[in-house]
Amino acid sequence: DEALRWCRKAADLRPEEPRYGYTYAFFLDRKGDTAKAIPVLRKIVDRNQPFSPAYVMLGTIYEKQGKADEAKKIYRRAADNAELPEPDRAQFRNRLRTMGK
Repeated sequence: DEALRWCRKAADLRPEEPRYGYTYAFFLDRKGDTAKAIPVLRKIVDRNQPFSPAYVMLGTIYEKQGKADEAKKIYRRAADNAELPEPDRAQFRNRLRTMGK
């Protein structure tokens, strides 16, 4: 778990860099600690940082938990985030359509 500690340290030291928070959340999720991964991902999303993988992971976690409404909110925010690349935004719009908005 030393790698996890280093990931957390990087995320704490550079919160403006979403890759560090995402990497930390990724390993938390893979370890089965989804409850800790969610707030890390929420910070990235709540800052409207243009990092699509964070939106994907958070939405996917919510879907796996059966929280479709929460997942839709995340995908909608991503689709509306003008800072994200248009192809990514289109994928989020498609995901919303398949979920039935």
